[in-house]
Parts: sequence; structure tokens; C-alpha cells
Amino acid sequence: MNFQDPAVRRPSGAAVAARVAGTLLVLVGLALVITAGVDFFATVSSGPDVDSHGPTKFWMLFVGLPLIAVGGWLLIAGFIGAASRLAYRRGLPMMRGTMAAMGVRPLGTGCATCGTANAPGARFCATCGSALARPCPSCAAVNASTAAYCSQCGGALT
Repeated sequence: MNFQDPAVRRPSGAAVAARVAGTLLVLVGLALVITAGVDFFATVSSGPDVDSHGPTKFWMLFVGLPLIAVGGWLLIAGFIGAASRLAYRRGLPMMRGTMAAMGVRPLGTGCATCGTANAPGARFCATCGSALARPCPSCAAVNASTAAYCSQCGGALT
């Protein structure tokens, strides 16, 4: 049985690839933009010169900026799952506290048979004795008493 928190897991291969490619593209793009900027300002600061033909590496700006944009998009794609899981882990306890303060009971504690609100964590209804939750025989996930299939693994709850 796996007791690891589902919100904490290793990133997938695609996420790692997006993170690495995004970082490389941003770094290459920054190098090109800085080179173009240095060339431009060096040419402009030298003043009007007969031998000067203007900046020669300014084209690097037009290559570097799209590379930075694509690299940024890849970084967002690579880190969006981790950021979502972090928000989930940090926000869930606060949301539970807020809901409890508002008097909203957690889902899954009401009896499907008689509608009685039961204490959180109760396995059977205090009024009619019906089962409130059905554990999955395959993965031990807790499902609603009316569920026919597991919400985690899809196995039959028989």
C-alpha cells in the first residue's frame, strides 16, 4: 500500500524536459539580447562616424526575444503541475477551516439513505445504520456508499 501524499510526487519526464528546454532557451535568448544591446549602444555612443555602418548584431534582438518567450512558456508548462500541487497543499487546510467556520459540513458525511448529517470520519449512519462509505478492495480508497466503482482506480466495489 502506498501512503505517499498524492500532492507530492516526482515530475513527469515531459515536465522535466520542458523545464530543461525552457531554461536553455531563456539563457540563449538572454545572451542574444544582451549581445545585441551592447552592440547597439556601443555603435550609438561612438557618435556619427564615416566608417561606421551602424549596429551589426541588432538582428540578435529579433531572435533572442522570441527565444525568451518560448522558453518562458516551456518553463510555465514544466512548473504548472508543481505550482498547482503547492497551492492545493497550502490552500486546502485554510479552506477547510473557513468552511467549518461557515457551518458547511464536509462532503460525504451525509447519509444517502435517510439524509442525516453524521460526524466526519463516521463509517455508519447514527440514525439508520447504513454504511456511509465503501472502501475499495483494490486500492483502499474511500468511496460514497452509493458508488458502484472506485473513484481512484475504477475497480468494482463489490
